[in-house]
Amino acid sequence: AAPVADLVKGFEMKVSDEGDAVELYMKQSPAEGLEEYRKASPAALLPVTFPLLLAFGDADADVPPALVRSYAEQATASAPEMVTTVEIPGADHFHIVNADSEAWRQAVVPALAKIVGVHFDARAAASLMS
Repeated sequence: AAPVADLVKGFEMKVSDEGDAVELYMKQSPAEGLEEYRKASPAALLPVTFPLLLAFGDADADVPPALVRSYAEQATASAPEMVTTVEIPGADHFHIVNADSEAWRQAVVPALAKIVGVHFDARAAASLMS
């Protein structure tokens, strides 16, 4: 949810409050370890080969929604049957991952249930919604 799915772009855009989240996560800059960035960056690992939910808020100040949208477009083009994208109006970065949030209950859980129902088991999907 709300992924920095292109780590090189995320580094260049200086995502997060302090602008150093990607470099702290990777423990180096792309100039110091581009191959490591490629190994860890979902954008460099396309096509998608598994069911994927991309959930993000349009009010995310930590990971710019444009960064997630760009990856979502690439991922969907690589495997449209595998990718589900949910952009949640008004949600910030942490609403998406907080199971107590309205964004989680009203947008993320139904999307997950749909994915589970299509790719795995209808009973499991129904249990997510109960």
